[in-house]
Amino acid sequence: MTIETIFNECLLKKNEPTTDIVKAEGIITTVFLKESSLQKNKNEIEKLLKKIPDNFQISIKDTKWTSSHQKLEKLFQLGIGIGTINVIRVNGELYHIINNQ
Repeated sequence: MTIETIFNECLLKKNEPTTDIVKAEGIITTVFLKESSLQKNKNEIEKLLKKIPDNFQISIKDTKWTSSHQKLEKLFQLGIGIGTINVIRVNGELYHIINNQ
């Protein structure tokens, strides 16, 4: 499965129940994801996250925002949804920390 396929399956759509959802703050966007779909895809999301190098960094200030960056944002939001990525703010900057990689 691709990041896009998993993300679209997990993304809360209009007129869907808003119970059991997870808010995932990305670098550019904030989305709401369905907990049941996240759990269904958890193993695949974890496999995709393990492909990210340990020293990976991305900054909206330093980088032209491309479709590759948008895919990574979606992957990070999926990681937030399953609890593998924590989000912290330091001096107004947003950081995504990958746990247990």
